[in-house]
Amino acid sequence: MIGRANLLLVYEPRAFLDQVNTHALPILLICAGSMLANYTLFIESFRVSRRLKMVTMPVFCTLFWLVHDASYVIQYDKWFNGYDHWYTKLFWVALVLTVAWELAFTAQIVAYGREEFAPFLSPAQWRAAVLGAVVLSGGTWLVLKAYISDDLYVWTFGVALIAYPIFGLASMARRRSVRGFTPLQPAALTVMCLTWFTASIGWFGPEFRTWPWVLLAVLSTGSAAFMTWLAVRFREPATAGAPAGAVAAPV
Repeated sequence: MIGRANLLLVYEPRAFLDQVNTHALPILLICAGSMLANYTLFIESFRVSRRLKMVTMPVFCTLFWLVHDASYVIQYDKWFNGYDHWYTKLFWVALVLTVAWELAFTAQIVAYGREEFAPFLSPAQWRAAVLGAVVLSGGTWLVLKAYISDDLYVWTFGVALIAYPIFGLASMARRRSVRGFTPLQPAALTVMCLTWFTASIGWFGPEFRTWPWVLLAVLSTGSAAFMTWLAVRFREPATAGAPAGAVAAPV
């Protein structure tokens, strides 16, 4: 029978934090860049949603990131009194801000998403559906987290990064356009991937130099860069009107 350690990439939390202490300066500098790119993505997505009156942050990402980050934030005592380490404390502060943004994106799903995703529902039914989706996502995340040997949320943060290009590209394909995505959004995600995976592969320890983690880094960064190219290549005009490349109908 295959053992658990052969199925999962396992790290020891205290050994991980020792690695972080040893390389604190480069980790702080690079991860600060990752968080700056994160907030750039959030601000731009929120701005574009308000301007276009449509959902720009992929729905799966909003729900997954919300329950993922909120489950970390609610464990305040664990990070500040249990581990009592500067890394877990700073991560908590950063995720408090991301949870606030993710709640704002959830509100945008309620405000702008019904016409695109479920026009057959009444506004009240749509609000109930979104609430139900949040509850379902939270319950599913709690079950999955119980089986993941990732006490410090390091592995799952990498998985959260690749969710954006997967579902962002799916949104582009379903809409048959890049509408809702400016080049800045996937470009910011590309920077997030580059910085986070550079820090983790470089200084988080040998568990983060294994082939699955390196493959995840390549897939995340590559797909985010490809999405950036699409957003630039097929960018729609900022003003209302015909999409870029459209041919006017004859009079």
